[in-house]
Amino acid sequence: MKRFNLFLSGFLTQSQQKVLLFLLIFFAFGKFLDLVSYQGNNSVQEQKRREEALKTDVKAVWDVRTAGVQELKMVPGIGEKTAAKIVELRSEFVCLEDLQMVSGIGPVKFAKLKEYFLPFGVEHQKKVKQEKKAELEYDKQAELVDVNTASIDELTSVKGIGRVTAQKIVDYRAKNGKFNTADDLLKIKGVGQKKLEVILPQVLVK
Repeated sequence: MKRFNLFLSGFLTQSQQKVLLFLLIFFAFGKFLDLVSYQGNNSVQEQKRREEALKTDVKAVWDVRTAGVQELKMVPGIGEKTAAKIVELRSEFVCLEDLQMVSGIGPVKFAKLKEYFLPFGVEHQKKVKQEKKAELEYDKQAELVDVNTASIDELTSVKGIGRVTAQKIVDYRAKNGKFNTADDLLKIKGVGQKKLEVILPQVLVK
């Protein structure tokens, strides 16, 4: 420090050195306040992030056939006794709705609880199969080409329809309006019964 003072004395007077020291202390104090403020803001932001995370946290979903008492107690509305009763009776459950066999769980309470459990049973399997079938049908429909709206390029993606036939289809629509059924493609010159049989599985009419 003495060496530093000696160094400064070669350039600055004693008064100027005091002013410089004051400015350095003032600058350091300002940096300290900025750091405290930054940490305080970070703390508030972190708290907000935690609160948002709790709000958007995905609720746990249990399998009532295998969940333990401690896991069942995590479901709002299920206490120690109810959880123990569920474990005791669940060997008789054939579907999630059988949870209502447990004393204290009626239709109203079950309606609130069921979202915390995985569905199972014959009816659920039927529902899943129906949903899968509908999904496959939807995907299949999405892949089909609508002969009433398809462009020439889209029509030529259909096996059995070349560019010339595609142009005829577009011209037919412009002159006569939409096709009523896919069988109306027989009205297009060059489309016979055999070719139609190839085309039909790939198109639809809306």
